[in-house]
Amino acid sequence: MTSITCFECHKPGHIAANCPQLRQADGYSEHLARIAEHVDDWVDGKIGIEEKRRRIGQENRLWYGESCPDRLRYP
Repeated sequence: MTSITCFECHKPGHIAANCPQLRQADGYSEHLARIAEHVDDWVDGKIGIEEKRRRIGQENRLWYGESCPDRLRYP
């Protein structure tokens, strides 16, 4: 049996449509932990700078919704 890997977060066990990274964090601590995870992936060389920026921008848009400040969005 082949394991499924998410196209969004690249973790096994789910597909992008069900990715937990695409739902709003349950609290501010989880929001910050997600951002830290993206930074760690970049520091570890798992993703490039543009992917890090895209992921953090997406996380900020999920957290803040329509009121997300422009400086926290990417692109």
